[in-house]
Amino acid sequence: MIPISNLKSQNAGRQGVAPVIDKEPCLTNPVSQMATEAQCRSDAFYYWCEQTRLPHEPIFHRKLWEYAYILQCLSETGMMSPGRRGLGFGVGKEPLVAVMAARGCDIVATDLDIDEATKQGWAGSGEYAATLEALNDRGICPPERFASKVIYRVADMNKIDGDLVGFDFVYSSCAFEHLGSIEPRCSNSSKTALSACVRAA
Repeated sequence: MIPISNLKSQNAGRQGVAPVIDKEPCLTNPVSQMATEAQCRSDAFYYWCEQTRLPHEPIFHRKLWEYAYILQCLSETGMMSPGRRGLGFGVGKEPLVAVMAARGCDIVATDLDIDEATKQGWAGSGEYAATLEALNDRGICPPERFASKVIYRVADMNKIDGDLVGFDFVYSSCAFEHLGSIEPRCSNSSKTALSACVRAA
């Protein structure tokens, strides 16, 4: 996804040196990047705000940028198309699931069970969807299509179920920071479980 012309030539062939991007990252040519004000004022950002039915005016909030970034990356890599299978972790009430379903993706949307969500304070926050219908409360996807394209189930990101395999893409937004220490996520068993979710191309 990174054009060779965007990489500084002095790092070419040097082992252990990360490539340096010549220009400021943008949503229309996404790489692994930070959120910037310029991206939140871009046409691509406004477009995904429209698709997710979120505020159009520039709101410099990381969550809105993450939504736009995830959808743009999936769109540019051909993942937002009929027949693609996606797995969302900690989906809350985010609009991404409905946008993906509206474009023909088959999505397994997961989150904490209601007891754990209540204990952690999510159930009463307005950010927890206890039902499938709540994931399409903005009316982004026609209800019949949504019901046929989306499955909602409980999943613990700290202990990924073994049957969550064979997906074309896996994503989460604003979730990792709520999982506790980074060490368990770096364990071999955790990496193996997450890798198994995505099928080989």
